[in-house]
Amino acid sequence: MEKEKEKRKAWFIIGGILLILLIIVIFILTNGRETHISEDGEKQSISALVCTTGNQENAFFYSTIANTVTNQIKVTFRGEQFDKLFYEYMGVYRSDEVAHEDEVRFHANYDIYMGGNDIRLNSLNPSYSAANSKFILTLYVDDYARINRVTSGFFFIDEDLIEDFENYSIDKMKNYYESKEFVCHITK
Repeated sequence: MEKEKEKRKAWFIIGGILLILLIIVIFILTNGRETHISEDGEKQSISALVCTTGNQENAFFYSTIANTVTNQIKVTFRGEQFDKLFYEYMGVYRSDEVAHEDEVRFHANYDIYMGGNDIRLNSLNPSYSAANSKFILTLYVDDYARINRVTSGFFFIDEDLIEDFENYSIDKMKNYYESKEFVCHITK
């Protein structure tokens, strides 16, 4: 009986020590200190180039069944440097069913084209949405390395300009897209 009392006492001591260690660890982890990380340097301004055009026959996403089509390119800049590139197709149709037809066709064409060129289908972050007789498709890149001879056409970038395009100023890009029959404006 005496040995059993000593075993219990030993277990209580071990349990107490573990409980105290646990409390100390919790206290250390939650002592109320916060770590703040900040970037040194100047804040860079963000500006955007927004260019819009209608249904262009040379566009990868071209519709013969939409009532109206808008193709839009948006390019954001951090300071003077290229940041992100967006493409949006928006078609307005006579019905939800007709909008869905283009959604299915465009999705299939994109998948076949990208897969046939050994490029991951999600590398341009495609998004498809058909509702209320409209169909909207978007693509975007936040890493210019994803723009190549296969993907440049989605953004109306000529193959011979791929290497230099990223280094264009916002004004030079504006002039480029306006030469492609886009109407552009810059937001700073």
